Amino acid sequence: MSGVLRPVGPEPTGRYWIRRALVVGVVALSITLIVVAVRALGTPDPTSAIPPQASGTPTPNASAKTSSTPTPSGSPKPSGSATPSGSGTPSGSPNPSGTQAPGASPTPTAPTPSAPPKPQACKASDLRLTLIGKRSVRAQRDSSYQLSVINGGQDSCVVTVDQDTFELAITSGSDPIWSSDHCKKTIKPATKTLASEEALAWTMTWNGERSLKDCKNSSETPRAGIYWANAELDGGEPVKWRMTLSE
Repeated sequence: MSGVLRPVGPEPTGRYWIRRALVVGVVALSITLIVVAVRALGTPDPTSAIPPQASGTPTPNASAKTSSTPTPSGSPKPSGSATPSGSGTPSGSPNPSGTQAPGASPTPTAPTPSAPPKPQACKASDLRLTLIGKRSVRAQRDSSYQLSVINGGQDSCVVTVDQDTFELAITSGSDPIWSSDHCKKTIKPATKTLASEEALAWTMTWNGERSLKDCKNSSETPRAGIYWANAELDGGEPVKWRMTLSE
């Protein structure tokens, strides 16, 4: 410790102190430079803390300049300026009102299919009657007959079978025995549209009695013999069915 405070050596004491002062000065200068360098590297740039302005956002100076220069009311719009957003319908966008834009081609409308023509009444010349029954029948007993009308034409047509258009009659020679014209309930009305070669079929019954008007029966009983069932539809060709009646 005495060597540090009191220099020992052949040279004068002042020279030792000068050397020590220089060493201390160099050390202090080095420390100072190091501290300055560390502070310079560790201190952030003040300008880097300011966030960059968004594109298109006016600076305070620009806002001041803009507000200080009034735009004359009603001044013409500069040529080529952009149309404000929402002020019009974009080109090619659908028309919200549903109306057709001027100059647009009209939308083609699909043609409405026409309804097929309604079938007409069948011609009597195109109709064919059929009649089938029992060959042996008995007086005062029910006998059934199967009838049908066939459309012999090429086109569809409507046929109607009722008391006004059809008659089934039972005869014995020239003697009229029974007729469907005497009682409406013997015929059940039917109307049908027939395609070509299509048939309308139905069944009728004879009660084995002589008939009178208003659905009444005669007191006279039919006698045994040969009888005919006769069917005819509105002017068409009549058909017959032969049978034998027994008492």
